[in-house]
Amino acid sequence: MPLVILKMREGVLKDSNMKQDAIEKVSRALAEAIGNEDYYTKTTVIIEEHPSENWGYGGKSTCSK
Repeated sequence: MPLVILKMREGVLKDSNMKQDAIEKVSRALAEAIGNEDYYTKTTVIIEEHPSENWGYGGKSTCSK
């Protein structure tokens, strides 16, 4: 079944309630996009949080911006 991986910096989702909300909304959005409500309960969402020093864009670390 569908697997969605959310990759973000640590601290973007501040607590377990925000993580639960993100999981629920991503699952709901995917089910709606597919057009099959059954996918809401079949979707696995993994949240991967990484330290800010491991992120960068525009050739620079997010820590140096």
